[in-house]
Amino acid sequence: MEKRIKLEIKPYEINVDGKKIPFLVKDSLATLLFNPALKLNATQVRKNDKIARKLEDCQDDFVLLLPDEMVVIREAIAAFDGFDRNAIELLDRIDRVEEVDVEVKEK
Repeated sequence: MEKRIKLEIKPYEINVDGKKIPFLVKDSLATLLFNPALKLNATQVRKNDKIARKLEDCQDDFVLLLPDEMVVIREAIAAFDGFDRNAIELLDRIDRVEEVDVEVKEK
């Protein structure tokens, strides 16, 4: 068994100018991974791209991340200045991730 971090990535509704629209969690997290404030070098941008693709390719409501991938996401969240009220649910989801045990199949 190996540890994974279970993060909810399904969209949620936000109110913009009186209209309800979806907040695209996967896209938002993927974008945050390339925030210029992170000052990513070539190795880091490749690592972040791998995590972004994992998020973008996931078709489920939850994604299972390696613990070190979750650290990268938390660092990206911490480095970003400019969140608004619509991001509260996103930030809450980051705070309430759960650690799960998964059985890893041999390749």
